[in-house]
Amino acid sequence: MNNTKEAFNRAAVDYDISFTNTPIGNMQRQRVWNYLEQILKTRKADVLEINCGTGEDALWLSKHCYSITATDLAGSMITVAESKKIIAGVQNVSFKAVDFFNLHKTLAPQQYDFIFSNFGGLNCANEPELELLTKDFAKLLYPGGKIVMVVMGKYCLWETLYFMMKFKFGKALRRWDNKGVHTIIEDEEFETWYYSIGSLKKIFAPYFTLTDVKPIAFAVPPSYMQPFFNRKPNWLARLNKWDGFFSNWRLLANFSDHLVLTFELKNPVD
Repeated sequence: MNNTKEAFNRAAVDYDISFTNTPIGNMQRQRVWNYLEQILKTRKADVLEINCGTGEDALWLSKHCYSITATDLAGSMITVAESKKIIAGVQNVSFKAVDFFNLHKTLAPQQYDFIFSNFGGLNCANEPELELLTKDFAKLLYPGGKIVMVVMGKYCLWETLYFMMKFKFGKALRRWDNKGVHTIIEDEEFETWYYSIGSLKKIFAPYFTLTDVKPIAFAVPPSYMQPFFNRKPNWLARLNKWDGFFSNWRLLANFSDHLVLTFELKNPVD
């Protein structure tokens, strides 16, 4: 995790420029927010956010929830998030620099209505690590609590076709590999793991029931394609409209750039 932490510490300064405030970043995040609104419209909640990045989601959640504890392993990300909080004048968000392997140790005995993770933070954990994390997540939730997690899909159709057309066959199929995928951010190297719906359902099964799955960005491409679509804004707008049409097609979730899964806690864990 050390290289992962340093990579995102270095990325913090430019993260909003390179992703958050880009058209593709905005489109993907709005799709996630639309999904969250359906969950939060019936009642407000106490939320634990993990891998909160620069706080964009936490500040949005502050308008819909009682309280948000937003965490990230990268202290530089938290610094940026804190500055946004001050500018926005938000009172019900607390930012903490803590990685998800130390969440229960740091936050217990506090519990939450739901845990939220956006844009692939949990893809930084391998399968044995995720299996250990599920028990910690269960301890941090009230009875009937939920995990809403947005992860990078295993068989992203856009990525496969994009790199196939460039004759980069290794990259075209990199997500399909069950091993960790070599990843570089800000010259720091670490591994990323990609999971199918079935594999995540199995990993979380001891403590959670999978209740919902939706594609996020099936038609909208991965964010690294933004430079190309800067020259084709009308194409991107059309793809975003199609994404709205496909947003309830569960069968497409494994083939999208990201997918959102909702797990519900089966039983309280001591």
